[in-house]
Amino acid sequence: MAADQKKVNEKIAELDATKIVISDFQAKLKAQSEESTAAIQNLKQIHQITQGQLKLVERAQKMQSTEALMTISNLQSQFSNLQQIHGMTMSQLQTTKMEKESLEAQLSAKKKSFQEKTVELAVLKSVESELSTQSIKSSVMIQRLQSQLQTAKDEQQILEIQISVKEGLLQQNTAELAVLKDVQLEMSMQSAKASVSN
Repeated sequence: MAADQKKVNEKIAELDATKIVISDFQAKLKAQSEESTAAIQNLKQIHQITQGQLKLVERAQKMQSTEALMTISNLQSQFSNLQQIHGMTMSQLQTTKMEKESLEAQLSAKKKSFQEKTVELAVLKSVESELSTQSIKSSVMIQRLQSQLQTAKDEQQILEIQISVKEGLLQQNTAELAVLKDVQLEMSMQSAKASVSN
């Protein structure tokens, strides 16, 4: 009887120990569950934050992509403009080069002409030196020629007056001739009428 009671007590003690172990295990599980729940909540929050950051990154990437496309378009437009400017500059450069060559040719011609004029000037100076010895004779001849020229002008004026008078007489004679022709025609008509009447 005592042995049975001892066994019962031992079993009760084992059960109590098992309860304590179970209780401790449950407490640990509860603590771990709470930690797990907290960790899960933290992970959820981290996931949400990460998702938000990913969305921000995606939005930033889209904006950067759009900006990159706009930048590329602008660069292409600028490159096209630069090509046009380059073409215009090359055309202007070619025109300027042709104008420069033309000016150089003109300058060469001017230099040649200047040299020729220099030679002519030397010849003229020589002639002038020679003519200076004849200046007195030339002056007398010039005065004589001027006098003759004045006489010729006076005679020309007289002739112009005479011609004007002759033109007036010619006009008068022409008018008189026209009148005479009219009178002659009238007389011829009257004579013809008289002949018919007879």
